[in-house]
Amino acid sequence: MEFSTVARFLSSLSQVPGVRQARVDEVKALIANGEYDTDEKLFQALERMLQEILLGDVE
Repeated sequence: MEFSTVARFLSSLSQVPGVRQARVDEVKALIANGEYDTDEKLFQALERMLQEILLGDVE
C-alpha cells in the first residue's frame, strides 16, 4: 500500500512543470544589478514624486 502511494506521488512530480532556469538566472542578474523593479519600489517612487510635486519636499 505504501509503495503505491509513493509511486503515485513520484508520478505526479513528473507532471509538475520544471524550473525555468533561464528565467531564474535572468531575475538573479537583474537583482544583482539593482534593475529588478518591484511594486514596492514603484510605490516608493510614486510617493516621492507626489510629495515633490505637492509639497516641494523630498526626503
